[in-house]
Amino acid sequence: MSYLDKSLEEIHAALKEDKVTSSELTKEALKRAHASQEELNSFVTILDDVKESDVTDNVLSGIPCAIKDNFSTNGVLTTASSNILSNKLNPNLLFLGTNFIIHSSLQLSSYFN
Repeated sequence: MSYLDKSLEEIHAALKEDKVTSSELTKEALKRAHASQEELNSFVTILDDVKESDVTDNVLSGIPCAIKDNFSTNGVLTTASSNILSNKLNPNLLFLGTNFIIHSSLQLSSYFN
């Protein structure tokens, strides 16, 4: 069984006890992401050049994860899975687009009436 098939607490304990490293987990996570990408098309961007993370008392430290591309990150494609923002590397465009979408949906929502 892979460490990535274990619970967060189990993975964190293994990291703290030096049974596995953050680098090993990251390599395995990247291998899985690339292997499933063609069939599932789950990722807009896979960052292969990530740095190893320090392991602290935070249960998430050192554990690789996939994050929806709603967060503007300088130099990384951020589309929020929207064709309107496809191929945009400028984080300000996403911020403006997201604010427009949020404000528009809030105005149309009956929750605020």
